[in-house]
Amino acid sequence: MGIVGERESVRLYYGDIEMARGKKYKAAIAKVDREKFYPLDEATKLVKDACYTKFDATVDIAVNLGVDPRQADQNVRGAVALPHGLGKTVRIVVFAKGEAAQAAQNAGVEAVGGDDLGNRINGGWLDFDQVIATPDMMGVVGKLGRVLGPRGLMPNPKLGTVTMDVVKAINELKAGRVEYRVDKAGIVHAPVGKASFAADKLTENARAVLEAIARAKPASAKGTYLKKMAMDRKGKEALREVAEGRFEKANAAFIAEFRGLTVASLTELRKSLKKVDAEFRIVKNRVAKKAVLGKAESAKAIADSLKGPIGIAFIYGDAAAGAKALTEFEKSNELFKITAGVMDSKKLSAKEVAAIASLPSKEVLLGQLVGLLVSPHRGVLGVLNGVPRNLVQVINAIKEKKN
Repeated sequence: MGIVGERESVRLYYGDIEMARGKKYKAAIAKVDREKFYPLDEATKLVKDACYTKFDATVDIAVNLGVDPRQADQNVRGAVALPHGLGKTVRIVVFAKGEAAQAAQNAGVEAVGGDDLGNRINGGWLDFDQVIATPDMMGVVGKLGRVLGPRGLMPNPKLGTVTMDVVKAINELKAGRVEYRVDKAGIVHAPVGKASFAADKLTENARAVLEAIARAKPASAKGTYLKKMAMDRKGKEALREVAEGRFEKANAAFIAEFRGLTVASLTELRKSLKKVDAEFRIVKNRVAKKAVLGKAESAKAIADSLKGPIGIAFIYGDAAAGAKALTEFEKSNELFKITAGVMDSKKLSAKEVAAIASLPSKEVLLGQLVGLLVSPHRGVLGVLNGVPRNLVQVINAIKEKKN
């Protein structure tokens, strides 16, 4: 969306991913002029008209702000209650004890507890969307920072999720309270409802978000504050299409557990994979399963391995180089564990991924091939015996597994 004078206007985007598209997508995107700014009420009508998913997709708003997120005093963040809610069930857990715990239980939440609930979450249970805590329970919640923090689930008094009035917080979240926070690119993303909502309800919800963001303008922000805005359908269909494209494009995909890793460690991993034409993505299991059971047939073999908080390394270049980068990172980070992989539509175990990592890279093999062409006969025999040694071990290991 963009602001023109005092009038709200929106630039509509309907995906920006380079891949083969179906007839429904092409028909939908033909309705949108990507160079035009639409008034807010017209934009919400067009989003509804362009949505073709069989399920009730979520409508998302993105606001480009004129702030510097690197400055602590320009970190725009807050929460707003949408007048018409989000149209979905919110799963809530509450850290509380005594009367507050009983009140939360009566309000109907997924789970209430203290140390026991913390141990359950540390054990891998993450079937919830929001976390509320009373101030006296933050000592327990603080220990879960590595699990809740990266997922944006850490309770925060500024967002009203650290409070003694847990019933009020629960009711607000169930009614459709949206939390927003500017990202490192200076953009705020927030859902404003479902595609099934009436256009006027989507407009009112979007306006509520915009007004909240406008009120949160930092005093130190200079120049134009609300620069551009966009509205998009953000349903699982769009995410599934992205995952399908990555699986189909990749020469191999390796699954790994990363629970507890810091942002700095994940950044280090991504940098090392980028050097070998690969990327590490955190993908929701349900989305990934739909992708591998849909068009991404080459990855169907790993459908049963998509469990718990996992990440997927998509290797677009040399599979051996990608596997080597992952295994080297695994050796220096005990919280990172490779669990499975897929290559040429075949499922790989963690040991087989490690075996692939021990193979020479494509560049090394090419160099040795050149050596074959110029070396004397004795050298040729040595190279022939040495190059495929690891490859034979891998083949034998796969044969033994099949037998």
